[in-house]
Amino acid sequence: MAGMAAVAAIGAGMAAGTTAQLPDPAGALETPAQATQLPPLRVAEDGPETGYERAEFGDGWASAVGPGCDTRDAVLARDLTDTTVEDGYDVTAGTLHDPYSGQTSTGPSRRIDVDHVVPLALAWRTGAADWSSHRREAFANDPANLRAVAAGPNRAKGDKGPEEWMPEAGRCSYARSFAEVAAQWELTVSPARVHAIESACA
Repeated sequence: MAGMAAVAAIGAGMAAGTTAQLPDPAGALETPAQATQLPPLRVAEDGPETGYERAEFGDGWASAVGPGCDTRDAVLARDLTDTTVEDGYDVTAGTLHDPYSGQTSTGPSRRIDVDHVVPLALAWRTGAADWSSHRREAFANDPANLRAVAAGPNRAKGDKGPEEWMPEAGRCSYARSFAEVAAQWELTVSPARVHAIESACA
């Protein structure tokens, strides 16, 4: 999958001591005109959450290039500034410009969450329940669906979609990212969710 290839690319660059880039989350560098260009969405009510477990999307973060360098490190390297990197790829600290609160903080990376913009439980209810295990793991490690964020907003977001939760900052960027990921992975989006996405970028 393209997402896994991008993770591997940045992991290789980190290990080699070079500069590597993951794709920015959808909408992160958008202009006002681009913000209104939302992709076509498959509109349908959510299915049940029956059978969902985190393990259905793989055993944690996938390895980017080998033991010790995983998707989380790759995303932290992409999203943080002034990073401290050990062993070529282990991001242990950095400065986070939190896209959900608009606040900036510096400290150990263990205090920083990596959020699935489209939560895994929500993906399960909107199409992923019918996927293969390989496709679900690729989705869980897709850089376009991942953002380094502060723990507080991420815990408040939980498994909610845009119709239930919106960030304090960057609402259109978040909503557009959600729509882009849902469209790319052919997930359905409820009418209430579509309305929230459109309203955030109106």
